[in-house]
Amino acid sequence: MTVKLFDAELRVVSGPINPTPLFQLFDESGYDPGIFAECVRRCLVQTENRPTVIVSQFQGLAVVGTSLVLEGKVVGAAVGGYVFADFSQASEIQRLARQAGIAFERLWEVARQQQPVPQSRLIVNGELLQVLGERCFEKTTGHVKNAESAAIVASSDDAIISKDLNGVISSWNRGAERIFGYTANEAVGQPITMLIPADHADERR
Repeated sequence: MTVKLFDAELRVVSGPINPTPLFQLFDESGYDPGIFAECVRRCLVQTENRPTVIVSQFQGLAVVGTSLVLEGKVVGAAVGGYVFADFSQASEIQRLARQAGIAFERLWEVARQQQPVPQSRLIVNGELLQVLGERCFEKTTGHVKNAESAAIVASSDDAIISKDLNGVISSWNRGAERIFGYTANEAVGQPITMLIPADHADERR
């Protein structure tokens, strides 16, 4: 099952994770059944009760999802798919192939290799998605925030410098290069006291 994590604005924040042959075939063909997005929308409107959400099409094609909660607030959704919730007949795969613009033989070959997943198992998968999805979402969005902060520091015109507990410079942005005249290579690893004029040494703290 392929998993994607979405934020509250329906934007993908991680994934696709573990793309399956069926997901890859749809992706290569530019076909989107719309059930990932529909599942996300249903997950995001959940409040206290957060049952597994299953969205399926008439051909038996289905996805499973769950809302993601951090600090008591629904912040996104984890959705997994595509699976066949029932045994699909050749006529159903033909209709799906026409709808997707995919050659029937290609889709039929992939569909035959993918075992149908009963609803009881989809519910269990949804419960696992909830636990794993919240951990992944927290790490992914935290990483994004850190990357955004790093980009702001790097592009700032102000001198932004960090040092360790021993007073040794550990980071040095372009603003610091412009103001103090040292490159990052010259400054990082040096004591912060290099920036203090000798006659102001008593002002170091």
